[in-house]
Amino acid sequence: MSKLNDKRDRMIRGHRIKHLREKKHVTITELANFIPVDRQTYSRIESGVRDVLCGELLRIAEYLNVHISEIVDYRPPRVEPKAVYEIAIDLGFQKRRDEDGRLNVSPMLYDFADRILHTAHGPKSN
Repeated sequence: MSKLNDKRDRMIRGHRIKHLREKKHVTITELANFIPVDRQTYSRIESGVRDVLCGELLRIAEYLNVHISEIVDYRPPRVEPKAVYEIAIDLGFQKRRDEDGRLNVSPMLYDFADRILHTAHGPKSN
């Protein structure tokens, strides 16, 4: 990752933290004390001058009652259905043909695939 992207990412994270903090009506001093860092260090995080450390990120998310993904732009990798199928066959799921003659696997594959996709993409929304 280039320095330019690092700086841009820091600024985006800082902006997100500031937005969430203001949305929750929390002062810089309150959040800085909770982390704990001094007020100046916290201001540098929000302005993108200083990156937020992992432990600090956890404390910020805890205090603001948000998931870390609201601060850090994390998108889990997409799991391709074909990859799930190939893994299932390698693990011993049985191949079979459906009513239309297409190659398929046992119904247990669907449970297996659901667990893999659930793990890779996080909890399902209701």
